[in-house]
Amino acid sequence: MKTTVKILTSMVMVFTIALASCSKDGVDGDAGAQGETGLQGPQGEQGPKGDKGDQGEPGTVNVMYSDWLDQDFNFSDEASYKSMRVIEAKLTQDFLNNGGIVLGFYRSSNNAVYQLPLVFDHASFAIRRDFVAIHFSDYGEVRFDVNSIDDTDLSEHELTGSSIAEPQYRYVMIPGGVSLSGRSSRPNFEKMSYEEIAAYFDLED
Repeated sequence: MKTTVKILTSMVMVFTIALASCSKDGVDGDAGAQGETGLQGPQGEQGPKGDKGDQGEPGTVNVMYSDWLDQDFNFSDEASYKSMRVIEAKLTQDFLNNGGIVLGFYRSSNNAVYQLPLVFDHASFAIRRDFVAIHFSDYGEVRFDVNSIDDTDLSEHELTGSSIAEPQYRYVMIPGGVSLSGRSSRPNFEKMSYEEIAAYFDLED
């Protein structure tokens, strides 16, 4: 009889354990502590070099230029010497000290444009047109001069030409110390025509 009871008791315990194994999972326990970081692996091989990018757009420089100015001899109006003066606040000593240059241009009555200085020496007239940029202690100015080469009185034809249109002047200020359009060397602007200067800096008339 005792043997039978023990067998039954053992069977009940086995059945209970089996039911417990098949029951729903219990509540999760607390997460364990994070393990230590492992050693860093070896550095991978360097990837292949990428393709060369396209060349950037040419840089520009802050060029300043005047409008076309009608001829007006407001500084000197002598018989053999005429001069037109324009006050320019941006023409500072720093501008000149840093390599800035100022170019002067003359547009004749027939619409031809010349960089100054310019000499006309013909049978009918002989004159020299000059340009100068000056900075004084507190202001800057540019001057457009007309001189008689032979010291005779300047005629109306020498001053205005044969056309009805009035001659005009313009000046262009190019700062120094600036890399122009990514070029390795600075062009000699004094040797360039007005058309080349206008195209180079995209000047507007």
